[in-house]
Amino acid sequence: MNILVPKFKVGAMLAAAMWSAVRGTWIDRFVSHRAQIPMAYDMLGLRNPLRGGLAAGLFGMELRGAGSAWESRRWLQPTSDAAIATTGANTVNFNVLDYFEVAVIGFQWTVTGTVTAMVMDFDKYSRVAAGGTGVDKLDGINGLLTGFAVGDQTAGKVWYNDIADKKAPVTCEPGNSIQAIVTTTTTAGNGLPFVVGWTKAETFRNLSSNTAVRMPNT
Repeated sequence: MNILVPKFKVGAMLAAAMWSAVRGTWIDRFVSHRAQIPMAYDMLGLRNPLRGGLAAGLFGMELRGAGSAWESRRWLQPTSDAAIATTGANTVNFNVLDYFEVAVIGFQWTVTGTVTAMVMDFDKYSRVAAGGTGVDKLDGINGLLTGFAVGDQTAGKVWYNDIADKKAPVTCEPGNSIQAIVTTTTTAGNGLPFVVGWTKAETFRNLSSNTAVRMPNT
């Protein structure tokens, strides 16, 4: 695309517009970095049956639709990094101190879970440390780990729910928190819950005056 674009704001806006056109098409699974979006946009209309091989040669490994936002992904720091037992209704909290979009929730098994398959909910709260008003399963539906087999609970296995793959990520604001809680227990088992996503392009000035106060004269 022979278009010269100024850096920063305009460039980001153009990249977002092009990614909007590319996302959900045959080529989005090859895009792993924002700099690749213009070329993907140019190739969008290819109908040649060999187009997949061409894209793989130009972009490298197929990423199965990871999307450009994943270049800036990060994980939320838990308030404790100690593994929890899955034998009781144990919890781990994740405080949110920036605008954040939850894309993936998961659990890393450190001790094999036995007898029953664990179920874990990830609930969103309006205040830190699981305080204030709660929203079950992040958005009422999608924030949970369930349906796994007992045989998939061996030490070293990672369970995950890629919420943003087929649904919208769940947005959190500064001052919110997420709590992972074991809702169906096992006879034995330990592990670490985790939350992965990316920051949202939003300003603190848009926080409600009911929950946030800006320093005077700034």
